Amino acid sequence: MFHNTFSIIHTMQNSRYFIKSLLLLIILILVALVYLNGITGSLYYDDMRPIGNLTHVVDIDTAIYYIFTETSGTLGRPISMLTFLLQVNSWPDNIENFFLFNIILHSFNIFLVFIVSYYIAFFYSKKNPTHDKFSPFWVALLAASFWGILPLNVSSSLIAIQRMTTLSSFFMLSGISLYLHGLYKQYNHTLKSNVVENNKGLYLQFIGLILFTLLAMFSKENGILLPVFIFIIEFTILNKIPQIAYRRKLRTSATLLGLIVIISYLIYTVILNQGIYPSRDFTVLERVQSQVIILFEYVKLAFFPEITAFNPFHDNYPIIRDLSWKVILAFIFWPSILLFALVQRNKYPLLSFAILWFLFAHLLESTVIALELYFEHRNYLALVGLCLAIVLTINNIPKKYQKLYLFIFCIYLMLLTFSLYQTTKLWGQPIKAAQAWFIKQPGSLRASTNLSDLYLNNNQWPQALNILKYQNEKCPKCISTKAQAMLISCAMDNEEMTLKYYNDILQQTSLPIHFGNTHAPLSLLQQHIEQGHCSVLDFSHLKTINTKLLARTDLNFDERIALYINMHQIAVAEDDQEENLRFLLLAWNENKDVNMAYIITKYQVDNKKYLEAKNFIYNDLCQLQSNNQLKMNKIKLACQTSKQLINSFINNLE
Repeated sequence: MFHNTFSIIHTMQNSRYFIKSLLLLIILILVALVYLNGITGSLYYDDMRPIGNLTHVVDIDTAIYYIFTETSGTLGRPISMLTFLLQVNSWPDNIENFFLFNIILHSFNIFLVFIVSYYIAFFYSKKNPTHDKFSPFWVALLAASFWGILPLNVSSSLIAIQRMTTLSSFFMLSGISLYLHGLYKQYNHTLKSNVVENNKGLYLQFIGLILFTLLAMFSKENGILLPVFIFIIEFTILNKIPQIAYRRKLRTSATLLGLIVIISYLIYTVILNQGIYPSRDFTVLERVQSQVIILFEYVKLAFFPEITAFNPFHDNYPIIRDLSWKVILAFIFWPSILLFALVQRNKYPLLSFAILWFLFAHLLESTVIALELYFEHRNYLALVGLCLAIVLTINNIPKKYQKLYLFIFCIYLMLLTFSLYQTTKLWGQPIKAAQAWFIKQPGSLRASTNLSDLYLNNNQWPQALNILKYQNEKCPKCISTKAQAMLISCAMDNEEMTLKYYNDILQQTSLPIHFGNTHAPLSLLQQHIEQGHCSVLDFSHLKTINTKLLARTDLNFDERIALYINMHQIAVAEDDQEENLRFLLLAWNENKDVNMAYIITKYQVDNKKYLEAKNFIYNDLCQLQSNNQLKMNKIKLACQTSKQLINSFINNLE
């Protein structure tokens, strides 16, 4: 009899476990299906270099070089680059596969948010045993679903390169999950053995904290926030739980060290920059003034979504230069709630947890580092704490009101899901999305360029020109849109408009400008002139523009190299060998790039300038040095093969 009873109970438990697991799986699949609406989206500005370099991967050496030489961050983000490399066969014809990978990764992250939420809900219930609670499973399921369907997170998955953000988040959430699982094992062992001083699960805590921080950092540098997130959990939710009190001081000290390192780095950044960013048109103070307002916008859009507000183009975000009352109040508000969270963490652990999680998640990207002002993907992990806190707050409502609030919350989740569906559907229609974003982001150079490029690709030249006219009115300093408008009007044989834009560019070359990708339309214009598709201008006009731009002192080396290459291409078209080589050497001197060395050597060999080629190889290429061992290996290989090539030519002559 007892055996049958236990069998029935065991079967029921297994059945409940299966149903719960199935429910979680269904939610993950449903979110992924909604995201699949956006799989037919586009690549955008930041995608082009990291993903586009897959073109150069032809063997194991170029594959290794691709992984370890990315310049997006100080650590190179090799793990993220490895995931792009795994999809090399999808470039450039099947970009949908890049989005599919991102969507699957987002589903995994929802699952990890579920795990993290489960453990936090479990430990929070041990701090508040008087509350009438539903199980940690339902808290975790609602919190993970809530976070997973937030439309603000769309850009993190449907901008291909933001895989760096979601992959770093994957490792951070994995590390936090492992750490909390280690504490869970310690908690249960304490209950069973009645021995508080036990090291059960310690190795899991160590692996979660150390190994996964490194994995996250080498996916994207803000992975260094993993110890900070664990510190917040320890500081608020896990505080004063006796079953896991053993070694707690060691844990909090270790994780606090991560926070101290980050704050020290931020202070060093401010001192180093002395309040000024050489590469930006705003100061440190102006950036911070803007960020205290932007944080409010992030929270508002996260929970009260506006579909067209979620887009890749925020380069037109207004810099807040004046200390208005709005800014002063924001400066008072954020430090005040931070202080409240620190001081009241024992009395209000849940509220303190949510505040600290959100603010510390923005420590790197929304404070004093010289990044662009506004990006939605900066909230990807930052919103996890707020979502969990909201669900746990509903859980703490008195039982007689709880069902009503839970019903209202479920209706809200359905509305969020519908907003997510509309958002992903828009992202999956590039032309329609570009039109909506162009209207939503007036003055955005990236939004106008994106729409005009799409029109050009569809041979809608007048529409593209109208977009550029509008953008030139909104952003008179955007010289790249003037260059693009000049290109289109010349191709349309509109002499008056072509010469107008040409003269506007000449006048502006000595004034403050937004350079953008001005070299690109100038390069295309050179091809149009060469092919006879632009009769209004000739090469002398192009040389005048390039020369005036090269005379500027505020160009970075990438911009200068691109202009030198433009001049080189014009020299090739004019069959001017002397100028051809001169501009190649000027481009080489800017960055000493091995690929440029190959071009120079090939040009000299093709023109039978063997001695000049030998001098360049021995005195320039082979003298290069690099602290990056992969780059050094590439230099040595280029040196060796180039020496063999040129010596064979010279020996044949003799």
